[in-house]
Amino acid sequence: MATPTAFGAGPTETFPVLSKQASAEINGNQTEVVCSSYEDYIFLIVTQYMKIGTLIRLSPENVVDSQRNPFVSSKVLLGKDEPMTHVLAKNIQMSMSTSKPVLLSLAMKDTSRETLTEVIKLVQQCKVWS
Repeated sequence: MATPTAFGAGPTETFPVLSKQASAEINGNQTEVVCSSYEDYIFLIVTQYMKIGTLIRLSPENVVDSQRNPFVSSKVLLGKDEPMTHVLAKNIQMSMSTSKPVLLSLAMKDTSRETLTEVIKLVQQCKVWS
């Protein structure tokens, strides 16, 4: 009889996952950030509702724009596909300076520029990428 293992793991495989979290009150909203680094992607939760929100896949591309900024593609996998979701997600991903794809869960009450700036600071506190 086979021994049960973790999802996707063989009997001798392990999952070295590095996770960090941070929280702060931003413009009157309790904001939680959780970052987890896996072998081939980063999972990032940013929430002001204390639950999983819209799930977005962000993939850095090997293309740069006219200002030499890297291009990031974004795709909503679950939740409302709204333009502001892509703007917030891409700004957060670009602040991370990682070449790994990012799976982002985003649940924001306040999407103002000031809130985004503070969220990016929280994400930086949770740095689990190199």
